[in-house]
Amino acid sequence: MDTPDSKMRTGKISSSTPCEHRKLIPSLRAAPCLAELASITIETRCPSKYAVVDLETGELWSHDGTQFKRMSEAEASDVAYVARLSADGHSTHPDNAVVDRFAAALKGKLARGREKGRGGWDDRTQCSDEHLAQLLVGHLQKDNPGNFLDVAAFAMMLHERGAQAGVLSAAAAAPLRRICSTLAALRDRCDEAELRPRIAELVSEIETGKC
Repeated sequence: MDTPDSKMRTGKISSSTPCEHRKLIPSLRAAPCLAELASITIETRCPSKYAVVDLETGELWSHDGTQFKRMSEAEASDVAYVARLSADGHSTHPDNAVVDRFAAALKGKLARGREKGRGGWDDRTQCSDEHLAQLLVGHLQKDNPGNFLDVAAFAMMLHERGAQAGVLSAAAAAPLRRICSTLAALRDRCDEAELRPRIAELVSEIETGKC
């Protein structure tokens, strides 16, 4: 059975169309490509116990001893279950446990938000990247319980949408721009000669990022 990016034969998979790197589904990961085709062979009397995972396309394949075939949803669930067991077995670093606990807390936070009718973050027609960034920056000034989860939720939303990192810096700079605009207007309206130079100095410091 042939697929657009690989040729699958009995007992081996040959990669085609060499390139420098392939972007994988896991974030920030890429696979280097070889200049020549590479064959992967497994000799076994029980081929159906093996699974082939394509980290670029997400496809899951099994082999019945004669040919490769796409896995069913049930078979894919079995692979996911085994993968989780394997990951848990290797998760000895405290970072992994902390991330799991934080993810569970974040899921609860989002679920409670949905119960209150909140949603739409994944639809750019309802919610722009700029708006999410403004919400994140706005929450940095809050001190209510659970605010860390709120900030993390907005960061997760921007990350999953593939937002440009510059959207955060723009949102963070917006309050300073408003202050600058207000001071500039005050400078223009002020009649006291001694205040005008000082206001102009403050505006200059804000514009150049010195304050």
